[in-house]
Amino acid sequence: MYRTAKHYKEAVYITPLWQNDLLQLEKTMLLYPAFDFLRSNAAIADTMVFNAGGEWLKRQVLFLEQQFSRDLLRIFLEEELMRNPRLMERTYSTSHTTVHTLYHLAQFKEKTGIDPATLNSVAEWGGGYGNMARIFAKMNPQCTYTIIDTALMSCLQWLYLSVSLADNARVHLITHPGEEIKKGNITVIPIGLLQYYSPHADLFLSTWALSDVGSMWRISSWHIRNKTKLCPIQKTASPIC
Repeated sequence: MYRTAKHYKEAVYITPLWQNDLLQLEKTMLLYPAFDFLRSNAAIADTMVFNAGGEWLKRQVLFLEQQFSRDLLRIFLEEELMRNPRLMERTYSTSHTTVHTLYHLAQFKEKTGIDPATLNSVAEWGGGYGNMARIFAKMNPQCTYTIIDTALMSCLQWLYLSVSLADNARVHLITHPGEEIKKGNITVIPIGLLQYYSPHADLFLSTWALSDVGSMWRISSWHIRNKTKLCPIQKTASPIC
């Protein structure tokens, strides 16, 4: 599956730094990623995991408790043991990474007045290991969610989401041009195949990945063509919309 997706050229979209990281990731992720891949891969641990804890974590949990009931928070913050997350929050037995991700979605709702649960479609540029999509699927299971990423990360996202979501039939990895983006599904598109697709999205979001792209004009032209609401989300700040 990875070899098929990798066949389509993606280097033009990726900075030299990430091209080197991907070469290192290949050595540890193939043929199968380790169960604790978040801890055993430095490139993933350094860029996709948030373990600040302390007062920062407490403030974010307090904010989330003001936005959601505790019953909903237990659903949204529930961890998938695959990847061996570091559980830093006792009340909900969850990681700061997951708290941090949900916090940004809640911030987006508060600052824009748009509830993510009401969106019909979302496109995420650079999906990490799939945690944002996993949380979003719990908040809005009917949403058509599209992730665009490198071939290697796309395969990891497909694997992680297929394992962590109860309805794993909803998760689809595009490996050839012409495959359908199905309504209500999570579709993962390797970046080399993006030239064959123009996915519609009510919301375009990205967690730091915009800075890892070599050709920014490709994103700009894509998002303007599809008239999406652009919302880059930084790891250490509120959403910029």
